Amino acid sequence: MAVSSTHLFPPTTTGVFYNGTRLRRLYVNGSLAYDDEFINVSMVADANGRLGFNHYYSKSHYFDFRANGNGINWQWKRTTRNSGWNHWWYGGFKPGLTYIVSAKILPTDGVNGLLYLSGTSRKMTAIHGWGEHPIYSLHSLFRNTTHDIEWLPDHLPTGCKQLYMTFDHAQGKLAQISNWDVSGVGDFYGTFGFSAVGANIENWNVKSMISGKYMFYGSTFNQNLGNWRPRNATTLKQMMYNTPKNSLCDLRNWCIPKVPTSDKTYFAHYAPWARSPNYHKGDRRFYLSSKMPKFGVTDC
Repeated sequence: MAVSSTHLFPPTTTGVFYNGTRLRRLYVNGSLAYDDEFINVSMVADANGRLGFNHYYSKSHYFDFRANGNGINWQWKRTTRNSGWNHWWYGGFKPGLTYIVSAKILPTDGVNGLLYLSGTSRKMTAIHGWGEHPIYSLHSLFRNTTHDIEWLPDHLPTGCKQLYMTFDHAQGKLAQISNWDVSGVGDFYGTFGFSAVGANIENWNVKSMISGKYMFYGSTFNQNLGNWRPRNATTLKQMMYNTPKNSLCDLRNWCIPKVPTSDKTYFAHYAPWARSPNYHKGDRRFYLSSKMPKFGVTDC
């Protein structure tokens, strides 16, 4: 099959296909390059020729690792890991070249624990598949990235309940996440904080949101989230604080009875849509806008 200049195979947002058939496994030149049981990531080796991976697991486990590409075919590098955060790297790769990195978590007792997939100092350019193990959190997965993310699955991993600082300080272009079903996610703490990610999320279903704290804090975000209904949220503290480019929001239909009225303070401070209509006439007050949500109101 054809191989692109930067990737071992041409992925899509819904998996890897060949001749119109979705593949469970893919072999390139006789070597296994993709297995959908694994988390599959395209990653660029750093200046020291290293590839890295971060994860948290709630119990003792086996960690299986594979790497393919540019004349390297590592298979089944199995190590035993303790519970908690695990940060690792492997060397011996060619700096600046892209490899397919595959990882799999296997509990030592055969009973699944809680898995957090986290970011890495290595350069990820694509995620081709989330693997079969449920992933509870995409914890800081793309935090501080300055490069483009070319491909992402069109769905969240099974069992995902947390987008904690997932795109915090991310500056590169992002493959579309508009179709992600986030209806089961409760924690959106700082998801897009200080980021320049422009993916359209106006139609996300946030019905299970509990925390939207700092979700867009300091970002260049500018979309209208009027269709959102975060009715079950209990905190939206400084959700849109310091978003000076945010002029499109109209949240008057947000009914958020569980969010204390104290969260209204600085909720969208410095966001143009939340200013007094007379702001440019000398009235420097915020939150006089008719577009604000209904904080703490139960009969709406």
